Amino acid sequence: MKAKTILATVTAVLCAVALALPAAAAAKVEWTKEGKALTANATIELEGWSGFSSEAGGIACPLTAASATLEPGSTGKITALEIEFPALCETEGGLAGCSVTEAETGGLPWTIHADLNHNVQVTGLFMIFELNGFLCPAEIVSINDKENVHGVLDNSQQASSVELQGTVATSLGAVMGQMEGELDITPEQTYGITAHE
Repeated sequence: MKAKTILATVTAVLCAVALALPAAAAAKVEWTKEGKALTANATIELEGWSGFSSEAGGIACPLTAASATLEPGSTGKITALEIEFPALCETEGGLAGCSVTEAETGGLPWTIHADLNHNVQVTGLFMIFELNGFLCPAEIVSINDKENVHGVLDNSQQASSVELQGTVATSLGAVMGQMEGELDITPEQTYGITAHE
């Protein structure tokens, strides 16, 4: 009798999970404009700073001429991202004795997509920094997305800024770094992310 009760309980749990899976799979994530699902491509401008930190050192640079295209649904692309003034980049830790002479992005456009947590996932990120300095341990440092590089919107419905987070691989040996940065979004308080069934 006890075995039958256990079997019935397990069967009921499995049925509940099976019924819940299609509902979870049916959840839809979309970009929004002024609270409504996006129906045409939209361009947003981004300005602020970005970089990385690690045990071997870090770099942070002001970003200008950055833009992204949001597409109907949940995908999009970072189409432009320039570091026009590398001399304004700041270095820290093991790279504190370096000055940045050149900074470039590679592989643009980078793919972005909105997720169920109202974050913006970034795929394809690649940045190269050329360094100079008597005590600088490297002439070139590069980073690329390793795991869960994403942006967190300050407001999921009416975003004005996005904070960059996640893990990046660096060219500093086997050292992993943390993506950092904050970008203002123009137009502000216009675009967001919604998730619904």
